[in-house]
Amino acid sequence: MKRRPQLPHSRQSRISDFGRLLAIIAATSGVLGGAVSPVHADDKKPNTIIVQIDPSSGMSIDDINASYATTTVQVVTGIPSTFIVQPVNSKQDAHSTADHIRHDRHVLFADEEFLTGSIDGNPSRMGAWGEPTPSEYIHQNSAGLLNIQQAQTISRGAGVTVAVLDTGVEVNHHELDGRLVPGYDFVDNDPNPDDKPGGVESGHGTHVAGIIHLVAPDAKIMPIRVLDSAGQGSLIPLVEGIYFAIHHGANIINISLGTANDSAFLESLLTEARHSGIVVVSSAGNEGREVHQYPAAATCVVSVTSLDAADGHSSFSNYGDWISFAAPGESIYSTFDGNGFAYWSGTSMAAPFVSGQIALIRSVAPQYSFQDLLKVMQDTSVLINKLPSNHGLDNKLGYGQIDIGASVRAAATGYTSKEKPKHIKDECFR
Repeated sequence: MKRRPQLPHSRQSRISDFGRLLAIIAATSGVLGGAVSPVHADDKKPNTIIVQIDPSSGMSIDDINASYATTTVQVVTGIPSTFIVQPVNSKQDAHSTADHIRHDRHVLFADEEFLTGSIDGNPSRMGAWGEPTPSEYIHQNSAGLLNIQQAQTISRGAGVTVAVLDTGVEVNHHELDGRLVPGYDFVDNDPNPDDKPGGVESGHGTHVAGIIHLVAPDAKIMPIRVLDSAGQGSLIPLVEGIYFAIHHGANIINISLGTANDSAFLESLLTEARHSGIVVVSSAGNEGREVHQYPAAATCVVSVTSLDAADGHSSFSNYGDWISFAAPGESIYSTFDGNGFAYWSGTSMAAPFVSGQIALIRSVAPQYSFQDLLKVMQDTSVLINKLPSNHGLDNKLGYGQIDIGASVRAAATGYTSKEKPKHIKDECFR
């Protein structure tokens, strides 16, 4: 959930002067057609249902198909006892069929398939150059605002793995060299989760991964491709990606994408992640209003809204009492396709700052429970609700703006609190 990366003309000229500019890609017409283009609740794949059978029931998918007049389209190999089915009769309503199946005592979950995706905008200008890390990346405004360099004197995220569920990650990007661990591509169903070029959302996952790397440079990144280069996906690759991350060593899962649809199957995997000690972080969405986006609004997910450089709520960013934290999300400078770097804006850019923060805290305080983690983040955050720029948003921007430096310092001293964090349900701490 973000705005397309931009390379300002003044910056373009300076790079050219230093001989560092290798490519400037001219603006192209927008496929999504505007600054905000959300995936709506009625954007569903017709007649497609994801079904998970209780393996102890003794039932087979053939039994389910015979009972509900469906046929198997796909076996979901990554998740046990899970199948994609569709009604035999094309005029049969998949929504009502899914409702009938989910009430079968032999079935754990049955959800109608729906679209997921990134939310936003037209490509403008992109910069790609191949020299070592530019100072704009390390010393950008957000790094100072969040006290990242102070935090890195204590922890650099060693021993922690962050799964990035997105458009993939450019596996040969020099800045990420030595930091990637094996992932998977659930769009093309192969073990190469590279960020594919040529689409209006190409580079999104690479940009997100670079922000995590900026905050926690010694953390490992697990690229999991669940969106294509147009920024489109669906429930199936999303749940497959979460399941993969849970069972392949991720400590944190960053999901910078969203949908208006909730899903019991999705919620169950998010619960499994929490019970496995994994923290899921997700972007709030870019519709600029008080509306839920999933998985950010799901139970026990750390949801992140976007701020500008003056701690003001970004006009494009969603808000509400379900938000956990706020972080910078405008003109963020990070890794990009073509072994380069670019600016990009959106809640997609805010979420990985929080994922990186959690990586640093996990590295220095691995004993922390989920409650301990959220409390140290909450108690060190900067209150921003009373700022004039955030008028009318009381209790709708979470705990406030994260302070990465303060939270890591507190965690290093063993800070704990018996109080439960706000904005997260009690069931998340059981």
